[in-house]
Amino acid sequence: MKAKLKRLLALLSIPKRKLPRRRILITVDLDDPILDDLHRNFVERISRFGIPLTLFSPNSLRDHREGKTLQTLISFALQKRVRIEVGSHSITHESLNDLEIRNIQSIIEQSISSFQKEGIPVRGFRAPYLSIEPTYRAVLSTMNREVLAYDSSVLF
Repeated sequence: MKAKLKRLLALLSIPKRKLPRRRILITVDLDDPILDDLHRNFVERISRFGIPLTLFSPNSLRDHREGKTLQTLISFALQKRVRIEVGSHSITHESLNDLEIRNIQSIIEQSISSFQKEGIPVRGFRAPYLSIEPTYRAVLSTMNREVLAYDSSVLF
């Protein structure tokens, strides 16, 4: 992830007038959220351009010592006036391949509900490993829009 952040920081070094900020939305999958100097620099730079940020995080991270870092990262971004959103990345970053529709629905609903119970509004989901097999696609049409407003897994 650090290599990706370095590339994004290079992109954000472009002068503001040349960056089409209304067309950029950055999404980051957090397998291990940390708030080091690289992440702080990244958040500070996107704040200069008004670029929205979506962080997709599994719920299980909040059970570890890194769990507090997700809240710290959100707070830091809000202090820098970054429009930030947290999206679900499943409960334990488990693959959704070969699961039945009911199991996939349950994972998505439990994950989003868990975030919301902690006061983190979550309306989006990105499947771990971008699981986009036919069974998963069928799930999307059955989900309640109040629970899942969008899915960032399906590319087409």
